[in-house]
Amino acid sequence: MLIVGPASISAKHITMEIGGPASEIACFELQVVGGKPKRRLSIEAVANEALENGRIRLIFNTPELRPLRAVKPVLKTPEGGFQDIAVPKNFDLDNLLPISLNDLRKIVFHRASRTSRPETLTFIMDQVYRSPENGKFERIEAAKILAYQALENIEVDAFSIAGARIDKALGWVPELPDEYGVAKTSRYQSRISLLYVRYLLDLFQDNAAAVDKDLRLIFESAGFVKECPIAAYNLTLALLSAGLIASGRGDVAGAQTAWSKVIELFRAAAASMPSIKPATFTELTVALDAAKQASWALEELRIRRSIEKNGLTPEKLAREFSRLRNGNACSFMAQRLRSVIAQGAAPAAPPPKKAVLTPAPRMTAQTSMDLFDKGSSSMRVARSSMVDERTEIFDGAGIRVVAVPRNSPGLLVVSFTGRDHAPPAEIGAGEGFLTKNDVDAVHVISKQNHWWNTPDWSEALKAIAAYAVTRGGPEIVTYGSSMGGHGALVASKPLGAARVVAYAPQFSVDPKLVPWEKRWLSDVKSIKFMGAPFADSVAATDCIFIFSDPFFEADQRHVMEISRHAPIRHLRVAFADHDVSRVLSDCGLLSKITLQALRGELSVSEFLRSYRAHRGRTALVYGGVSRLLHQRKHIDPALAFGRRAFEMLVADKSGKANAERDRLVTGYLELLVDQKRAEDALSVSEQWRDRRSGRHFVFRRLEAQALAQSGQTQAACDEIERAMAERPSERTTHTIAAEIFQKSDDAHRTLEFFQRHEGDLSRYPASIIAFVRLLQNYGHMAVAEQLLMKGAASSPKDEKAMKSARKLFGAET
Repeated sequence: MLIVGPASISAKHITMEIGGPASEIACFELQVVGGKPKRRLSIEAVANEALENGRIRLIFNTPELRPLRAVKPVLKTPEGGFQDIAVPKNFDLDNLLPISLNDLRKIVFHRASRTSRPETLTFIMDQVYRSPENGKFERIEAAKILAYQALENIEVDAFSIAGARIDKALGWVPELPDEYGVAKTSRYQSRISLLYVRYLLDLFQDNAAAVDKDLRLIFESAGFVKECPIAAYNLTLALLSAGLIASGRGDVAGAQTAWSKVIELFRAAAASMPSIKPATFTELTVALDAAKQASWALEELRIRRSIEKNGLTPEKLAREFSRLRNGNACSFMAQRLRSVIAQGAAPAAPPPKKAVLTPAPRMTAQTSMDLFDKGSSSMRVARSSMVDERTEIFDGAGIRVVAVPRNSPGLLVVSFTGRDHAPPAEIGAGEGFLTKNDVDAVHVISKQNHWWNTPDWSEALKAIAAYAVTRGGPEIVTYGSSMGGHGALVASKPLGAARVVAYAPQFSVDPKLVPWEKRWLSDVKSIKFMGAPFADSVAATDCIFIFSDPFFEADQRHVMEISRHAPIRHLRVAFADHDVSRVLSDCGLLSKITLQALRGELSVSEFLRSYRAHRGRTALVYGGVSRLLHQRKHIDPALAFGRRAFEMLVADKSGKANAERDRLVTGYLELLVDQKRAEDALSVSEQWRDRRSGRHFVFRRLEAQALAQSGQTQAACDEIERAMAERPSERTTHTIAAEIFQKSDDAHRTLEFFQRHEGDLSRYPASIIAFVRLLQNYGHMAVAEQLLMKGAASSPKDEKAMKSARKLFGAET
């Protein structure tokens, strides 16, 4: 009779101690995890290697046999059957599975390979925990998974066993290396996660004293989160619970300490985000949710000295912040939380006397600055006294700041106006939207298109910071579009903003920094650039949301520059060009996603799904696709998309008229004119004539081009005259006028046109060269030479002008 001793399994072979002749073994009975209950493999099918001292090594070459659940040798009887080999009663033949950390994660987490049957997962993790072949880190992970299995299934009998495993695993922590896998200082991270599981086990066993001890140990272990940001995951969840327990017991100071620590830990972890791998971002997202909940709870404590209405209940905490996926387990946890709170509750104290707060006087720029510099406590103003008031808190030479207090505890939005054709704007950016949604806001209104390069910039920001103190020091979020987006970015660090929400923002308009930016040259001429470098002005403790069109090169270059100086979350609004806000509004998404971004609740992936599902609603997207295809020389599809966009606009009976729709139509007209489709261009212009909101000079010059292409040169000259009368300084109009008068073959009218507009036509080298050639062709040599000399004198360094002069009048010129 054979006697089988202890078996040990490695990744490729099994070694057994066998007493008696090994040759009597006929085959092995195997049980594979997830496979058939039993399977017999003949001894010839394995590589058999005899060892000394009665031990035998069997090498299994068939991959599908692993991982094994059980293995034992059997004997073949004379009748052809099999009989078991004698085994000691206390010996467990189950395979002690060796497993790597990656394999463990595949079994537990990966969608394609994870084990769905709880009993199988429990068996595997038990083997991983018991196997001496595994390292300490794998065994610690197995101990935690086994504990969570017991918690989720509310296996009360297993709690004590799970607790013993956790305690043993805590003893292994000092043996771990300082660095392991994706997270630095895994020794520290493992200790925090084990303490959190220990806390849950003690909570489920209704042991209030042990729960308090666990939470105290976690709080004391929170000092190294900067070195290991992934630990903020369990730290913030545990301390959020500690604050709830403390507040439920009437310990307001304890609750404030715990919740303040949650926010501090998240900020410390978030500061390390650029240097860690994306695999850890999920953990930081959970920490962010915990920090937001802690912030709301602190705001409620500040106002009412209680948490009755802030939404953080044992049920919510258990459901959203426990890491338990089983609804019954969450309900059980909520019951235990209430029980632990009751066990440690202090005698009820008399309610505190309500403080009498008197409204502060209306702040001027100077009083706001004085109070801010002194840090005066008199700046605390009753919330109710400020609701529905629109208060001017700063008025300088270049900036006006207006506060519109509402009722959004813990959140203050600071908006910045965009570029305006006739500044200043009457109201702040998004003022109506924020007021409608009851969001506290401060609106920064520019008096010129100075792109926030104004001497009173710093004073305005100090006034805003002073006002924020009166609102209880809420979380500040800066917000704006285009020029306003640039303001939101460069104000973020001085204001200590948690988030920035910017639509199509600019990195700068300073030609020294962005020499390729030509859109706002008229603004740049009057700007004296000042202030700190971009990198020293932009920072957000949470994140920077930037909405822009990745295919619109003019804006995308700015986004790339911004991303080089600060980490951003780029929300791609494809085919919107610069009209990002209008496109999202037409899609019915602007209000929703803006609020989510302001509150830090916006998911990039969810936004992309929503935008892709709704972008077909707006003609602006079809127009954007048409312009992009036109730029890339795909003319036929560009025409098809442009036609579809225009048809959608014409079919829209809402009567909407705005600059974005006008730009769409002029873009389609430019495509038609470029392709010499004069009749189609004239038809489109006629259909849109009564719906124009502006840009009449652009429509006129495009009509003039189409008329000239169709042979109606006199009508084309009349139309370009009207375009010049509306916007005489437009360089593109000058160039088109020269082309049309060239086709008209009317020397007299050309000379009259030039003499009427000589002052404007001589402002730009390109306009000068175009009309010099035109006048020369018509024989007006003296006038042409005079114009060229005037241009050369005004632009002596313009090589193109000088080259043209030499070509037209000879080298001696």
